[in-house]
Amino acid sequence: MALARGGRKERYDWGGCAIGNVMFGRLPVAPRRFDAAAYRRSALHGAGRPLTGEPVVCSWDPELAEAMRVMGHGVEDEHVLAEFLADLHAG
Repeated sequence: MALARGGRKERYDWGGCAIGNVMFGRLPVAPRRFDAAAYRRSALHGAGRPLTGEPVVCSWDPELAEAMRVMGHGVEDEHVLAEFLADLHAG
């Protein structure tokens, strides 16, 4: 979930999970590459800053919150951009 954080955008952080809970719970939208598997692929490269604040359960994928807690850092949008572009290219 892209959120501005001092000029940087975080996809995976506790605030992103909180907003995802609201969006995916109230709107007819589904998460795209916003799950534990996508986070692990991105986080393996050491992307992002350390997570701070209270952990939030991700209602659409509880495994995501656990992976974030264990790995301990957020992932910026730039680190998942290639996957999104590949999706667009694939049609």
